[in-house]
Amino acid sequence: NPRRVTSLPITSGPRWSPDGRSLAFAALAPGLVRPDIWIVDANGGTPRQLTRDPSYDTILSWAADGKSLYAMTDRTGMWEVWNIPSDGGPATPVTEGGGLRAQESRDGAFLYYANDVPQVWRRSLRVRSPDQLITTFPTGTHWGGDWVVGLDGLYYLDQQRPGTVGIDFLPFGGTSPRPVRAFLLTAQAARNVRAFAIAPDESWLVWSQDDYRNTDIMMIAHRP
Repeated sequence: NPRRVTSLPITSGPRWSPDGRSLAFAALAPGLVRPDIWIVDANGGTPRQLTRDPSYDTILSWAADGKSLYAMTDRTGMWEVWNIPSDGGPATPVTEGGGLRAQESRDGAFLYYANDVPQVWRRSLRVRSPDQLITTFPTGTHWGGDWVVGLDGLYYLDQQRPGTVGIDFLPFGGTSPRPVRAFLLTAQAARNVRAFAIAPDESWLVWSQDDYRNTDIMMIAHRP
């Protein structure tokens, strides 16, 4: 029994607020060609446009306290992560030199963000300290990698091992943590910006994959 929540031209990347009451997403306003960030009540209603900038605003996540959002935008001429108050107000830059996505830890102590190297970094939100490199993905990894921050480590999509596609888990801490294979997919991951998600208690994992692709050559009679 699906229920329609929005009626905007094109929407993408919906994200639940931490309290479950709202949905944030990227969408085109009528007549525009670049998306902005919007928020709508989870039960439906009129969406509220959060950003009104000629830039491209997309790929977002909520801060742990629900008071702001992280979004990828090209308003400086290159892709960076910006922070936007969820009640409205000026957006502020988070990354410099390239940023593609960001996610806070559930306790709000750290911010994890990816650049286009592609790498994932961790920044303390409570103590002033240098940012820490968490992992580096192979060159060509799409949009800074497909990853989710868990309670004790980083889950990420690994498509680099020959003949396998899986979701690996990289534990935090230790002198030289190594990733472990958490799950092996039975087909190639779907070609989305985000192909998998982890349940809040990390007891379930959901993903999308391309089970079947087919093309046909068709012929019809041509009479000039």
